[in-house]
Amino acid sequence: MSEPPLLRSRPKPTGRVDQATGTVAPAAGFRGEAVGDPERHALWRVRIPVLEPARGTELYVRPSLDGRGTVDGRLTLTAGEIATFDTYFNAFGVGKWVRHTTVRRVSVAVGTRGPIRLEVVHDGVGRWPAVVAGGEFDSPGLQDHELVLPPLDDLGDGSLFVRATCLGERATIAEGAWYTADRPAREARLGVVITTFNRPDEVRASVRGLADAVRRDPALADRLDVVVVDNGRNLDLGGTGDLSVTVLPNPNVGGSGGFARGLMHLRDAGRATHALFMDDDVTFDPEIVERTLQLVSYASDPNLCVAGAMLDRSEPTKLFEAGAQFVGTSINPNRAPGQGLDLEDRHDLLVAEEERDPIDYGAWWFFAFPIALTRDNPLPTFVRGDDVCWGLLHAGSHTATFNGIGLWHEGFEHKNGPLAWFYETRNFALASMLAEPGYRWWHLLARYVDLCGRSLVSLKYASASNITSGMREFLRGPEHWLAVDQTALHAQVGAFEGERVEPLTEDLERVAELPVRHGLSRYTAALASVALLGGHLLPEAFDRRPLRAVPIQQRLLGAAPGRGAILYRDSTRRYGFVARRDRRRFFTLFGEMVRTAARIPVSFGQLRRDYHASYPEMVSDAYWRRQFGRAR
Repeated sequence: MSEPPLLRSRPKPTGRVDQATGTVAPAAGFRGEAVGDPERHALWRVRIPVLEPARGTELYVRPSLDGRGTVDGRLTLTAGEIATFDTYFNAFGVGKWVRHTTVRRVSVAVGTRGPIRLEVVHDGVGRWPAVVAGGEFDSPGLQDHELVLPPLDDLGDGSLFVRATCLGERATIAEGAWYTADRPAREARLGVVITTFNRPDEVRASVRGLADAVRRDPALADRLDVVVVDNGRNLDLGGTGDLSVTVLPNPNVGGSGGFARGLMHLRDAGRATHALFMDDDVTFDPEIVERTLQLVSYASDPNLCVAGAMLDRSEPTKLFEAGAQFVGTSINPNRAPGQGLDLEDRHDLLVAEEERDPIDYGAWWFFAFPIALTRDNPLPTFVRGDDVCWGLLHAGSHTATFNGIGLWHEGFEHKNGPLAWFYETRNFALASMLAEPGYRWWHLLARYVDLCGRSLVSLKYASASNITSGMREFLRGPEHWLAVDQTALHAQVGAFEGERVEPLTEDLERVAELPVRHGLSRYTAALASVALLGGHLLPEAFDRRPLRAVPIQQRLLGAAPGRGAILYRDSTRRYGFVARRDRRRFFTLFGEMVRTAARIPVSFGQLRRDYHASYPEMVSDAYWRRQFGRAR
């Protein structure tokens, strides 16, 4: 007969070692209803998961030597082998818990079988790792062993992690948890809002994961509600067990409208204290939802907001964004501190744990906040930028990120095409105007001309056309914005010509990449391209240079002169599109850009006054209820 899972049935714990007295005290269980001590609360489970789809297990545990340990909820070590949990999902961030919560007393419990040494190591940037708790155990069956740690105030900063060493022929490690005896600062209940449009499989997987979490921890059922806003009005979730799930069929009013509908539902229901906005196309460990719930329960700032990190599915250990900055006066306003850090690397992991840069907002692929923070709903942006403006106005100074609260999302390599540029042009202009005190007409003009002009000289005419359309929509003012049918507008904007990312032929996969220029050569080529309007001033006979490939998101100034076409290709070399020179279309769009740009300094002042005056209506319940009533 196979042994029952540790978290459901286990022998009586052997005890925990108190480092101050050397005595052994009874160990607690892995959940808030801790065995023998109702005042102990699990903050953060030590996870050894089965990963699907396959991802780097070193984000959870690092088996040493030949890696013979198995990752299936238990880890088996042989003589002398060491497993460390100094990983993205299992280390415990001392500094952030000290700065953002009331937790000061912490212990860790780990289930083991066989002869083993357990140690808790304190690590950080610029310091030597130090063992702060430890003990040796030899249990014939799976048992919990708990180590009591020094007060977090004494440790100060850095991270804590568990290190396990096999002292005999074989030892087994099962999941554990970081605990506290401190009482929560508040009773928190989390309302998870997932907005979806025609992604039933992804949503079912997300809800199923949360239902599994409730099955593992039944007490979670009283603290978690899920609201799925179905903008496609065609979702069938099936069974959800004891998880509280509400599906709200909704007209397709975009992501911002879906989140507005879910937030208004949570307010009306009056059960949840906090909302958690999540995208419908993410892959995540349900543990991050439980961790978020504990963080807001212990938050020293009652308005603490938790921004989940995004990891790119194509590079599953790389950090894409963990909290963002927005410089509205810049041509490229979005900044992602720490982007590119390899969370498998110990040094990069410790750097990610530090709070070196302020956060202006958290993206809504995973963002938790107290419902009482504001009565404002999201702006009617449809997609792109709703989280930016809302975060800048309400959540920025209260927002924090935590290692161990992150999910996998498709990268933006295929997403930043003509449709996205329409919304970024229109919506970022609005966010900057509403939330950036120093925003002036020349900032708006510079960003528009740069975005549109670069697209034109790079032969990305569909992007340029939609950038101009987005700017014209913004210049029409808030009365037009409030009256427009966002669904119909989205369909119109999506009907662009060209720049459709598709599978490439084998011949296009083999096309050579355009050499990267550096230094003076790069600037000379860029200036020549601007002077020649990307080669559009030259006769067609000059378009003799061979086809070359450019990364799909780039708009290199020096790429187009002398070429009749450019291949835009993704990092896999399997998807992309060919952009072909069209001089007539270029000059038509160039003229539209010049005329649109001329309107910006003339209308900016009145637009600023109008948008600020209309903001309360744009985020009101009344406005959104009218949108939800549209029969589309």
